[in-house]
Amino acid sequence: MPFSCLDYDGHFIDNIVDESIDIEKVVEFSVQVEELKKALNRLTKEEKNLIISIFYREESLKIISEREHISYQAVGKKRDKILKKLRQLLSER
Repeated sequence: MPFSCLDYDGHFIDNIVDESIDIEKVVEFSVQVEELKKALNRLTKEEKNLIISIFYREESLKIISEREHISYQAVGKKRDKILKKLRQLLSER
């Protein structure tokens, strides 16, 4: 390793800060993720399960409607209602 990688105390200055990373955006994103987690925790178990199925497992509304024995439209309406609730919870912060 060349000495140019070290500062006068022997620290690895090139590995400490990556100039191409916007730290403010990383922090802002982390805060938003935490706020979303808090909002998700305020949903009912049924609401949370539907959101997980749609957005984390990427299941289609058709698959969910067949599994739950309800219409495709009913699943879509539930999804929309939950997303509206999440928006409201997030705006309260």
